Amino acid sequence: MMKHRYKKWSWARCAVWFGVLCLARWAWAENVADAPPPPDPEVVALLGRWHAPSSIDRIHAAQGMAARGDPGFAPLLAVGALDKIWLVRLAAVKALGQVATRMEIETLVGALKDPFTEIRVEAAQALGRRGDERAWEPLINGLKDREAAVRAAHAEALRRLTGQDFGEDRRAWQRWYRANRAEIESAQRRIAAEVAAERERLTQAAKAAEEERLREPVERTRAMQTLPIRSQSASPDANADRSPRPDL
Repeated sequence: MMKHRYKKWSWARCAVWFGVLCLARWAWAENVADAPPPPDPEVVALLGRWHAPSSIDRIHAAQGMAARGDPGFAPLLAVGALDKIWLVRLAAVKALGQVATRMEIETLVGALKDPFTEIRVEAAQALGRRGDERAWEPLINGLKDREAAVRAAHAEALRRLTGQDFGEDRRAWQRWYRANRAEIESAQRRIAAEVAAERERLTQAAKAAEEERLREPVERTRAMQTLPIRSQSASPDANADRSPRPDL
């Protein structure tokens, strides 16, 4: 009889432990699913090269960012478009032609006035691929550039953005712009408001993330302070009789 009860108890214990292991496995799977994915080694390498002091590294990093086509690189490239080394600016502007969002259009518009011809050409081509109504008037004004390659890039960008084709005739483009000024300026105001709202959202998100990062060590310290601390009087050694023992 005792042997039978022992067998029943063993099977019950096995069932309990099996259930505990299943719950632990489920909790582990939930934690793994909620954990952020590990950083991409290629992205980490690109960011490392981008922040390197060597201009060659920054140029290669910009080329790698353009090859990946990730818009998340656009803010870094917008900063690179203002670099003091003109080859870095050229690589950054060229990469923005692949990844720029509406928030980097102003940077590309500013690059239309760069003193280097190659950068002005790349900026016009980038605006032709990624631009909007805010770029139309600067591109029209750029048709008076002294370099033929720049004028050709401006005309091609305007053709792609507007669907019109006046070639390099700046006066024809100006007449068309004046005829549609009300509609174009309305679109510009709408886009500017949307970009401002997006920037504010990103600013608030970054602020919240920073506050959370600063709050974590404080909460960890508070949690450690609430842990029960065993006093010295509660230790067995403290309650032990410390009187000298008589010599036997």
